[in-house]
Amino acid sequence: MIVTRRSALLGAAALAACGQQSQSKVQSHVPAAPAWTQIAQTGQGSIAVPGGNVVWRRFGAGSKTPVLAAHGGPGLPSDYIEPLKGLGDERPVYFWDQLGCGRSDRPTGARYWTRARFLDELAAVRAGLGLAEMHYYGSSWGTMLGADYLIDRTQQGVKSAIFDGPVMSIRRYLADTRPMIDQLTPEHQAAVHEAERTNNYDTPGYHAADD
Repeated sequence: MIVTRRSALLGAAALAACGQQSQSKVQSHVPAAPAWTQIAQTGQGSIAVPGGNVVWRRFGAGSKTPVLAAHGGPGLPSDYIEPLKGLGDERPVYFWDQLGCGRSDRPTGARYWTRARFLDELAAVRAGLGLAEMHYYGSSWGTMLGADYLIDRTQQGVKSAIFDGPVMSIRRYLADTRPMIDQLTPEHQAAVHEAERTNNYDTPGYHAADD
């Protein structure tokens, strides 16, 4: 449940008014849950992709063109972009956890984490879901994946592409984000630099800095 500053102020004003009218009849106001939380999951399954199986979920229904949503990372599951399921009141909205995270298989080996393999994965997911036509939504890393797919694979049947927090250049991304390390505490800065030096990011210090 999300309580905005405006709803909190309105609720406080309403309580104050009730208190003035009758000290014995004060009623609290609980804001209604966001509409998108009411959209039910209507399907789930797995699709074989290069390297293993990935899990997809479908929310909503309707006759309008479906949405295929790609999360960021790589390595984050799709849960954080679930508010998109609010579009499910008029069309199916599909999410999938990319290989290596969430509900999907987690193979090991550098050969699985290449641009070409992720493009093959996206193509396999689209084919497995039967999305001859779709709207594509990408978040962060998902924008890079979508742009590469549209440029290097196909634009056929893709009615629109929505890029949320786009990352179109790794060089520019690093230039924009590296200064953020200097905003960490000295202890956390040291943990990040040590992880980069040793290529070991699975340490308590690095996890604390990344929290």
